[in-house]
Amino acid sequence: MEFDLVFPRNETYAPTLYFPLVLAARNTSAAWPLGMLLTVTIWPHDEEVPPWNSTFNFPDRGNSSRWGSTGVPPSSPHFFGIAGTNVTNGTVGGFTVLWSVSLDHTCVNPLLGLVDPLEQGYFSGSRSLRFSTAVGAPLPDVEAAVNACLPSTSTLGLTYTPYQMARGEDCPILDANSSTPIADTTNGADLCGLRPLAKDLAANVSTAMLGLMGCSEGTWQTIMQPCPLKPKSNGALQWRESPGMGWTWIWIPALVSTASVLAL
Repeated sequence: MEFDLVFPRNETYAPTLYFPLVLAARNTSAAWPLGMLLTVTIWPHDEEVPPWNSTFNFPDRGNSSRWGSTGVPPSSPHFFGIAGTNVTNGTVGGFTVLWSVSLDHTCVNPLLGLVDPLEQGYFSGSRSLRFSTAVGAPLPDVEAAVNACLPSTSTLGLTYTPYQMARGEDCPILDANSSTPIADTTNGADLCGLRPLAKDLAANVSTAMLGLMGCSEGTWQTIMQPCPLKPKSNGALQWRESPGMGWTWIWIPALVSTASVLAL
């Protein structure tokens, strides 16, 4: 199993009204039944603590992939979670992204005398990345970031041994030495594994960001004011979610059949 903070990277970007945070899970057929929960938080450097609206969970708000409507795994081996935040506030500054992976249902090697391994959830611990915004810096470009195939410590790889417990339930035994960042191909990272999906992922990010801005078209990186609310047929204004949260909470159909995308 492999998990990635796809965007941002440790770079400087031009300020934007909304900024995307993109996580990925590969080999979802293995990770999904284990109760996967991906969490990402953005923390402005001028704040003592992260803002209340700066944390996002995938695939569900507070629920892992084993429960609720998310219990059925996607047909794709790739899963992307996209969050849009205005914590960056269209201004210049520095930010830290904290992200983590949790798995509800994993096992460790059994103690002496026990038949089955011990059931034990997995938590990666919080991993961090810093980026900044500055006037005159390049616009955020998700497609270019994926296509670059650069080594990154923002990739977490987990190896495991399949195991079926005496009661017939699968409970993979995680390799205790594998839950470390993998930054190069010598440690098993597939640096270009997401490259075939770069264009479609960027299109989904654009759709999510424009949706948060209330815009039906345009280049999300250069829009600095939300689009005017359009009146409904009865003359009332359409309601838009509060800025920063981005709870659109819809499955965005991938433009290719090889990826599932969830946007917040």
